[in-house]
Amino acid sequence: MGYYLIQIYIPAGLIVIISWVSFWLHRNATPARVALGVTTVLTMTTLMSSTNAALPKISYIKSIDVYLGTCFVMVFASLLEYATVGYLGKRIAMRKTRAQLIAKIAEQHRQRCMVHHATTSTASAAESGPSDAAVLVAANSEVPLGRAAVSTHRYRCDGLNASANQVI
Repeated sequence: MGYYLIQIYIPAGLIVIISWVSFWLHRNATPARVALGVTTVLTMTTLMSSTNAALPKISYIKSIDVYLGTCFVMVFASLLEYATVGYLGKRIAMRKTRAQLIAKIAEQHRQRCMVHHATTSTASAAESGPSDAAVLVAANSEVPLGRAAVSTHRYRCDGLNASANQVI
């Protein structure tokens, strides 16, 4: 009993604990996480192979097989966690970039619309009375940046094209 405890059970448990160190590493520490994950998986594979080579060949599953199999699954799951974190980090970065691009496009559209309507309202100032450009600037400053703001702002800007005297 002591031999298997010292040579197999305790080292396998420690290998699992070592594989958990990757949870505390920064997600951008790729070399450290990959090296730690691959090393622990290979160590568990070697431990399982050497244990099965030393034991007699039998047709049923042993408790040491269940323990080592469970340890291997936990070590492999920690390696899969790194892949999952890397994938999700890439998706989050893509969404952030897309949101910044949408915000930039919305701001450019807002500025073009204000310039267009400022020139349009200046030309028709004699016939329309008070300038709609001031109302447009106030309305556009209240529009938040974001995905929904682009369509809302476009609606406000296009609404001014429909009627020079009416702000929607």
